[in-house]
Amino acid sequence: MLKPIFISVGKTFTPEQEAFVTAVENYLHAQGLEPRTIGRNYFRNDQPLKTVTECMQECAGAIVIAFERIHVDKGSEKRGSPDATELSQINFPTVWNQIEAALAYATHRPLLVLVENGLKLEGLLQTGYDWWVQHVNLNQSSLLSSEFAQVFSDWKARCTEAQNAPAAPPAVSAAELSIKDLLGSLKVGQLWALLGALAGVLSAVATAAYKLGQAH
Repeated sequence: MLKPIFISVGKTFTPEQEAFVTAVENYLHAQGLEPRTIGRNYFRNDQPLKTVTECMQECAGAIVIAFERIHVDKGSEKRGSPDATELSQINFPTVWNQIEAALAYATHRPLLVLVENGLKLEGLLQTGYDWWVQHVNLNQSSLLSSEFAQVFSDWKARCTEAQNAPAAPPAVSAAELSIKDLLGSLKVGQLWALLGALAGVLSAVATAAYKLGQAH
């Protein structure tokens, strides 16, 4: 029986994105693992966060695949403050990468994070936490490097250890987990990084929408 693994990845919009996600799925199958992704091969008639929580509970580990969802040609960060900075040619992933990474960490699922080169690095997609961040190009060759093989092997071993660990206490509801366990189990630095990342994405979207409205 294949070991289920949660995959945090946004909907693909380009052939390169789809080919890379498919390559990761094939890689997992070859390693005796079963990828599970909300909206891709895992569906429930429930609220999104609750569906994510239920799927995560069934999995031994999690992989985050972060690639471009939002592109900002020109914008600003901390606009109107003394610390304001100009943004140019910035790419952001789906905010669900941050949410699902936090949920995986809060529920003690070993994390493997793959970040497309060129993304703005913030929140739980930065290095320096309890997992290794792999910076990749969206092609299959990124999965063939010696570095990736070693990191993947270590992550897979941690998934086995986590799966064989004593059973955890009964899970709380998704609503409680999102407020209490999810945020409460993050370290202070991780919590601030997550909040900063979410604020950055919202600010970039608002700025882009404002400029688009001015243009029209």
